[in-house]
Amino acid sequence: GYIMSWAVAGPYYENNLSADSLFKRELPPELDVENANWKIMPILPDASPAFALELDRVIGGEERAAFLRTKIAAPEAMAAILELGTNDGCRVWWNGTLIHSLNTGRPLSPGEDKLPVQLTAGENNLMIAVFQTGGAWGATVRLVDKNGKPISEITCTPAISE
Repeated sequence: GYIMSWAVAGPYYENNLSADSLFKRELPPELDVENANWKIMPILPDASPAFALELDRVIGGEERAAFLRTKIAAPEAMAAILELGTNDGCRVWWNGTLIHSLNTGRPLSPGEDKLPVQLTAGENNLMIAVFQTGGAWGATVRLVDKNGKPISEITCTPAISE
C-alpha cells in the first residue's frame, strides 16, 4: 500500500543556512514545478523499513531539502487519508494546494501525519518537500480509505516534467 513510484528533485541548500531557515523560503519546485530538475527516485532493496524512501542514501548531506512528486490515477472520486512519515520536516501539496507544513526535527515514523484528501477521478498530483537537519533523512507515504485500508484501485507514476 505504500507509494514507491516517485520523481525527486534536489537537493536544495545554501551554504551556512540551516534547514530551519531554508524551510522559511520558497524553493525552486514551489516556484516552477514543471522546470525543476526531476529524475526517477531510486528505490533501495535494502531500505529499512522496505517502503522507506531513503533520501540520506540517495542524495545525502545535511541542512537541505528535496522534493518528491508522483501522479496518482484513481478510477473515481473518493475521500482518502494520506499517511505520511518524514524525517525531518515537510511540506505537502495535493493537486497544487499546500495542505500540510511542519518544520521540525523528528525520526521517521510511518503514518505519523494523517491528512484527509479528496481523490478526483483521473489524475491527482502529490508533491512533498522533505527537509534534512542531520542524521537520517527519508519519508514513507501511502493512501488509505477512511477505515485505514490501502486503496487498491489507484496507480502511481513518477511525475517527470516533459
